[in-house]
Amino acid sequence: MSYTDSKDSAPYEAWRDSFRLKVPSKFNFAYDVLGAIAADRPGATALVTCDDQGASKSYTFGEIEQASNRAASFFLRCGLRKGDAVLLLLRRRPEFWFALLGLHKIGAVAVPGTHLLTAKDIAFRVKAADIRMIVAVDSPFLRNHISEAEEMIDYIDALGPQYVACLDVGHSVLSGSGPADMARKLGPRLELMHAHENNGLDDCHMAPMIGFNRKTHSSAIDWAEFAAALKAVGYRGMFSLEPDSFFAGYGPRLAHEAAVFLYAVARQLVRDYGV
Repeated sequence: MSYTDSKDSAPYEAWRDSFRLKVPSKFNFAYDVLGAIAADRPGATALVTCDDQGASKSYTFGEIEQASNRAASFFLRCGLRKGDAVLLLLRRRPEFWFALLGLHKIGAVAVPGTHLLTAKDIAFRVKAADIRMIVAVDSPFLRNHISEAEEMIDYIDALGPQYVACLDVGHSVLSGSGPADMARKLGPRLELMHAHENNGLDDCHMAPMIGFNRKTHSSAIDWAEFAAALKAVGYRGMFSLEPDSFFAGYGPRLAHEAAVFLYAVARQLVRDYGV
């Protein structure tokens, strides 16, 4: 489909003077441009990316068409619909284009943003544009801006009372704050929790109370102090376990026994510490 009246073979001056855009009544870049080229030349190179180490990867129009179809299906399964706004914090990664085109295909609105946004910046955009979802790169800079209690408080209060805090117990150790300090500062905003253990150095996602600090040879998390902090703020939210690495170490044949053990650990936390 041609979107201009100008003929490519005409001299430049004639092409310029006769140039007019033909705007169709219905147009979707993902279907009318990407889809058309992918159907006609699926093996043609569409995108070449390079990382900081100089490694490069090429994507064809057919590959981007398939990737954007998968992204569109994912967004639909998440409940997104036509007109919904989605904030994309994906830096210069190929996934940005997969997500952008997938959103085009379902009629959603992509809102690109730099990965340098702070928690206050993100909160402002979420509220101003009625953002329904954020898709972000796994960036330490981004994580650090939403991992401190003060930043989380600013973020939640800017969004409004319908938003609450979910505390990842293991991640709070890696951020340097610790779960007890985070719980005390978040106070009544804290209504959800992901409980798992680590060694204070790596994001291990192990079962609570079995992660050990290599320097002190003790649990990286003081569960008694954490429980006291939860009591002090009147925590009545969800207590959920997130030790996926613990499960992965045993495989499907021992998954039931591993789940029974985790249930016993959770019950002991409740009995001993009143979590």
